[in-house]
Amino acid sequence: DNTLLVFHPWGTDAKYVNVDTTTREGILRAKEMGLVPSGKADIIFTSDISFAAEHLFDEENRGRIIGLFRHPIERLVSKFYYLQTARWEKTYSPEWQGMSLHYWAHHINTDNNHMVRRLTGKTFRDEVSEVDLRRAMRTVKQRFVVGLTSEMAESVHRFNNVMGIDETTERNSICMNDFFGGDDGKKNANEHPLITEGSSAWNLLAEQNAFDVKLYNSIAKLFDEQRDIFHVRDKQSLKQLERQVTKLIQSIDKGQQ
Repeated sequence: DNTLLVFHPWGTDAKYVNVDTTTREGILRAKEMGLVPSGKADIIFTSDISFAAEHLFDEENRGRIIGLFRHPIERLVSKFYYLQTARWEKTYSPEWQGMSLHYWAHHINTDNNHMVRRLTGKTFRDEVSEVDLRRAMRTVKQRFVVGLTSEMAESVHRFNNVMGIDETTERNSICMNDFFGGDDGKKNANEHPLITEGSSAWNLLAEQNAFDVKLYNSIAKLFDEQRDIFHVRDKQSLKQLERQVTKLIQSIDKGQQ
């Protein structure tokens, strides 16, 4: 079907469009169907930023990027344990069960410097370099409002401000409390053993993902730099916040020119 449709899955009031922007094939299909010019989607999710920006947006149809980033070592450790049990995933890997993390990192894993590759349009077969790292860092600094998975509540608060979502509504309060205010731990989390920084497995993964680690450290620094823009201590700060957010958005728009 080449017609854009808005639908409510699973009987909820959430709205989705019948495209999949998590794959390159889906992004190209969304382009052919005119997803962005249609105005049917308020937000588009993808991890292939470079490809999506190239094919979905243009001078007349621009977007702003909000990015949620995870420490690269934590991402890989989570992937190692998750795919051992995730039978519903195409990359389900039960053969990893009983395997040590260090052995997996040394002999099996090829998914290294994932963030730099995604931000520069490189495939997993391509070599990445310092030039790619600098390009990725520049892209994030110029175009992103950044969030960190280790600071989820704060990150969502910032994203809400950028997207103009009213955090004072009852619906928003219920949603935020559901995900961040309870005692049941993180939603959609896969429990697994933790890795110790400085361990042999950590050091090996850090060496293999040196560019991603440097990129993440720069993103964490940018997260702190953007903190003052979004942190409201009292009601009198609201108008100042609005001016600062507007200024940040304008700088992001300018960075796309």
